[in-house]
Amino acid sequence: MTLIGAIIAALIGAIAAISVFVADILIRKHSDRRNLLLKIHEEMTEIENQRGRRILIKLLEENKHTRRLEEKDREMVNKSLSLIDIMGYYCRKGYIEESEVLTLWGASFQRILPKAEEFARQMDAEKGEVTWRYGRDLLNKANGMKFSAEIRKE
Repeated sequence: MTLIGAIIAALIGAIAAISVFVADILIRKHSDRRNLLLKIHEEMTEIENQRGRRILIKLLEENKHTRRLEEKDREMVNKSLSLIDIMGYYCRKGYIEESEVLTLWGASFQRILPKAEEFARQMDAEKGEVTWRYGRDLLNKANGMKFSAEIRKE
C-alpha cells in the first residue's frame, strides 16, 4: 500500500469513527428527551396534579373566583401550575419538544387557561412578581389550537 493509500484509509477510518460517535450522541439525546417527556407526563397524570386541574375546571363551570379556594385546594392548584411551569421551562430550553407537549396536553391546557390565569394573577399580586412565566406561555400557546377527537396518523 502506498503512503497516499494509507493516509486515505486512515482518514476513512477516522471519519467512520466520528460518524458512529455523533450518531450515538444523537440517539442518546433523543432517548433522553423521550424519557424526560414520559417522566413529566407521568407526573401530570398523578392524582394530585389531576385534582389541581379539576379544581380550576370546576371553578370555571361554577363561575367562582380562585380567591374562594380553601388552602388545600389552593395548594393542589399551585402544584399543578408549578409542574406546567416546569414543562414550559423544559420546552423553552429544548429539553422536550413543545409541539409534543401541546399535542399531549393542549386540550387540557385550554380548559384550565381562564382560571389558571386568574389564579396566577392572584399569586402575582401576593408575591409582587410574575409567577409561572413559562407555564403561562405554554398555556397561552395551547389557546386557539384545534384538537380533534380523532388521532391523526403520523
